Amino acid sequence: DTQLVYLYEDARTKKFNIVHPAQVVLYEEFDHHVQETMGNPYLAIPVGYHAFALTINEADPDTECAYRMSVKGDGGHWTRVHEPFPLGFLPTTYLRPEYKPLRLLGLLSPEGIVNERALEDVATAMRTPSGIRAKENHHYMQRKAAQAARTHKGQLPRAYSAEHRRV
Repeated sequence: DTQLVYLYEDARTKKFNIVHPAQVVLYEEFDHHVQETMGNPYLAIPVGYHAFALTINEADPDTECAYRMSVKGDGGHWTRVHEPFPLGFLPTTYLRPEYKPLRLLGLLSPEGIVNERALEDVATAMRTPSGIRAKENHHYMQRKAAQAARTHKGQLPRAYSAEHRRV
């Protein structure tokens, strides 16, 4: 659900590495750069790129992953691949797990973009009292107004009726 990328090093031992989607974007872009520069990249190699590329390249091309990534060989030269990953192919959106309720309510898109209209609607709803609360508030205000009107006419409030004014 968070879109974190799990790379299994060994299926038998279930040993895996977790890669953040933002890092995957760097790996994709760097691999694309290696392809464009004919194996002579001038950009810095992203941390973890080689382990990621080797893991991807070990996948079965028929059942797991048909694409490959460039790697630096023993002689220091970059291998170029015939089937590189298309840019944007790998998942690159990270969604924090604690934001799941916001996504379920439609306040946050699956890409992590805030739905401004929905957020405004929620804020308005939170500021507006519910139907029962509004009625209670209305009746309270009517009682306060009636009490104030009696007090201003020189009348005592009902709680201090003639029976209670014993001297």
